[in-house]
Amino acid sequence: MKRYLGMALLLALATAAGADEQTERIFSRARALNPGLQDFKAQLDIEMQADMGPIHYKPKLQGTYYFKQADKHKIELSGGPKEIRKYPAIFGFNFPQMERFDSTMVEESVYKSRPVFHCRLVPKWNGDNIKQIDYLVDKEHYTVAQSSTSYRNEGNLTLDIEYTKVGNFTVFDSLKVTADFPSMSASANGEAKYSHYSFNQNLPNSLFNKDKRVSSR
Repeated sequence: MKRYLGMALLLALATAAGADEQTERIFSRARALNPGLQDFKAQLDIEMQADMGPIHYKPKLQGTYYFKQADKHKIELSGGPKEIRKYPAIFGFNFPQMERFDSTMVEESVYKSRPVFHCRLVPKWNGDNIKQIDYLVDKEHYTVAQSSTSYRNEGNLTLDIEYTKVGNFTVFDSLKVTADFPSMSASANGEAKYSHYSFNQNLPNSLFNKDKRVSSR
């Protein structure tokens, strides 16, 4: 009996480890999406609606989004609250820091008529405000089609990302946000559209120095 229990335990551990390794491979492929891309800037147009208690906010904003490999981001907007300019607080996406999470490849499914991997990340540290993050990653292109974050305070933040091909690079076309935080009586939804890309402009590191990077979701 002990022998069979031991074999079952080993099989369970092997299955879990395999799922973790598969998720690692999926995100490794996703990170390697654009070989040769060093940096870019793009025009950013944002429309959103936010409600916090009795306060209703419905801005239309325009600005510039800057990116430099591997993890430098900056949003410059004409007006709007500072929270929107903190990347990736609302309108932005960072790949997760995998060492922070236990990962599982939940299933292969279909999203918007395309086959995807459904990956789930759960923080290793119980004190993390994040409960779990679910990602849908396109099986063919390895683009992240959706990121859905659940928080321990019952809040939820979902990003739906559309991509376009500009030259040799696959980049954001639009990013839709849906957020709901009942404990704060707050909710928001909006869309950011990206256009007029310029690639490999040799952007200086000093451009990004003033903005502290926000932790990945």
